[in-house]
Amino acid sequence: MENNFHPDMARRNSFIFDFDSTIVTLETLDTLIKRNMERDEDRKKIDDITTRAMNGELDFNASITTRLRISRAHRSHFARMAAEIGDFLTPGMGEVLNFLNRKKQKLFIVSAAFSEIVRPVAKLFDIPLDDCFANEYLSDADGSVIGVREGPLVHEGGKSAVVRELKRENRLPGLVVMLGD
Repeated sequence: MENNFHPDMARRNSFIFDFDSTIVTLETLDTLIKRNMERDEDRKKIDDITTRAMNGELDFNASITTRLRISRAHRSHFARMAAEIGDFLTPGMGEVLNFLNRKKQKLFIVSAAFSEIVRPVAKLFDIPLDDCFANEYLSDADGSVIGVREGPLVHEGGKSAVVRELKRENRLPGLVVMLGD
């Protein structure tokens, strides 16, 4: 791989990665939620809401907020997932990210996952936090997660909006390669 890279890799290009089911093997929000649910009935509700949102039948922001409410998510759940997320890297992804870093390529993470979970992986691969775009949860004084901070990634088409803004700001050098959904 080192000696046979594409000629365009001799210049700096932009690689934009999704997080869930791309950099890591799981859907982090669903995994976090299901870990904390005891009733199968609630797990089925979560699956139904997720499916409806992914099929465009339910507003994405409403689906996230509803799933968080049903699961009674807490800041501590996010902290625990963040501490473990490195164990769920997609096989070979570490090698890909390290290779791109060695070739001085510009790496971004653009995901509807939560930044608290994305950041540890970004740090692991020296991806600047300013180049990571993810959702932020809102919590009350007791640490219960009560919603999601407004931003482009809580809406359908949010990833495209972030990429358009990066392009408008001239932050995408060379070719732009996107990986994920």
